[in-house]
Amino acid sequence: AAGAYLLAPLVVTQSGIQVADVAGAGLLMATIALASAPVATWTWRRFSLLGLGLGLVATTKLALLPCVAGVMLFVVGATVWHAHQHRRTQAAAVLLVLVGLLFFAVAAPWWLRNVTRYGNPVYPAGIPLIGRGIFLSSDYPRIDGEFVPSPVLWPFYPLLERHSDRSGVGALFALGAIIG
Repeated sequence: AAGAYLLAPLVVTQSGIQVADVAGAGLLMATIALASAPVATWTWRRFSLLGLGLGLVATTKLALLPCVAGVMLFVVGATVWHAHQHRRTQAAAVLLVLVGLLFFAVAAPWWLRNVTRYGNPVYPAGIPLIGRGIFLSSDYPRIDGEFVPSPVLWPFYPLLERHSDRSGVGALFALGAIIG
């Protein structure tokens, strides 16, 4: 399935340019598929792949950060629930630490670079109250306003994103949220 995905014409066409929608969505689908197995069958390898997958999604397409948070909450919730049912909280804690470490092993280099350069770990996405970053020129508030009406609304960017040539998965996410 992974080979078929990588050989799809849309993926091959976009592999040489900066458009990360297809790659981000594919990584997200693969990570969700990993999390879809019964929790009783999850091994340390699956937890490792979940951490790596979520880190890759988070650094591939910033519009998918709410999805990363949702999958991470599901992984934590399912693991805690299963551990509580079987009285294995210490093992669950170790596995969740593994997920977190691998997630940050992937995301930290990019986020640290962005904090150093812009004062914002998820640049060019905005964070409430600071917008796109604290080390930027004065024209960025105008650019921020083109995507969302206020910096406080950046967490809702995927739901508010207008469909245009500059849009990502946000409009598709909003459509899926309404249907789902």
